[in-house]
Amino acid sequence: MAKQTVAEHLVQIMIEAGVRNVYGIVGDSANPVIDAIRLNQDKLNFVHMRNEESGAFAAGADAQIRGQPAAVIGSSGPGALHLVNGLYDCMRNEAPVFAIASHVPSSEMYTRYFQETRPDQIFLDCTAYLATVTTPKQMPRLAELAMQAAILERGVGMLIVPGDLNAAEVDEPMVPHAVATRRPVVRPADSDIQELASQLNNATKIAIYAGAGCAQARGQVMELADKLLAPVAYTFRGKDIIEADNPHGIGMTGLLGWGAATLALHECELLLMLGTDFPYHAFLPDNVKIVQIDDRALHLGRRARVELGLVGDVAATLDARLPHLAPRQD
Repeated sequence: MAKQTVAEHLVQIMIEAGVRNVYGIVGDSANPVIDAIRLNQDKLNFVHMRNEESGAFAAGADAQIRGQPAAVIGSSGPGALHLVNGLYDCMRNEAPVFAIASHVPSSEMYTRYFQETRPDQIFLDCTAYLATVTTPKQMPRLAELAMQAAILERGVGMLIVPGDLNAAEVDEPMVPHAVATRRPVVRPADSDIQELASQLNNATKIAIYAGAGCAQARGQVMELADKLLAPVAYTFRGKDIIEADNPHGIGMTGLLGWGAATLALHECELLLMLGTDFPYHAFLPDNVKIVQIDDRALHLGRRARVELGLVGDVAATLDARLPHLAPRQD
């Protein structure tokens, strides 16, 4: 079997993980990867952009719309630097993006070579995984780890690859395996589900605040609102999920919101926050009981004092809880 180059391994990983579009600009140290994409254009499409920054934004939008990872590439120096704004957006929106930052030749690293930067430091805060390939022997393992981080941690998995290594052959592939792409469905313990049902059954005035974490749970949120006869406010990123054909919808709150949602959140007895890490805590109530459900533990209680915080997928948690709720007439 013919040996593959580092660039060919990168392309193979992208194809196996479900990437369909790679955004970027042709040229310089990125050329070996672009050429490997050209040879696989029936499976992987290269989208030529006018600026790498817009490429990173496009990759993030692609990943969120398709529900599958997308990729972006930048050449050494200013090419990769342009990715920063877009990659921050991908991380904050939890978009699964595989990013490749081509770098100066490995023999010239740390010598203040032409257009040399420090991508290992620059991208540290806008990535879920960041690694520099220092030898072809690290492939495909580092690519697998970066791709898995992008998908399973919902963020940016990034590799920094010196231009000469992109074209280097991999003599002994390191720990090759299929990329893990299936995220687990997490739901709270049965005792927590019962506590949640008790809280909702005993509250007289309930408001629902839904965010982007409800993307796969629209049906459950609507059923919950019907049972509780509860108004449903939503965040900006929850708007396209919750707003349309929602008889309980009362709009957004925050800087882009309006009165009904603000009143509901502040005048309810119990506020149920579903899949939202709404950043503006000043718009959240501080004198009502809050129950928060999110599949990321770090989000619980980060913006407001939470009476009950449950780690779980919104759809799975609501599916487990709905049978325990008594329908309301008021």
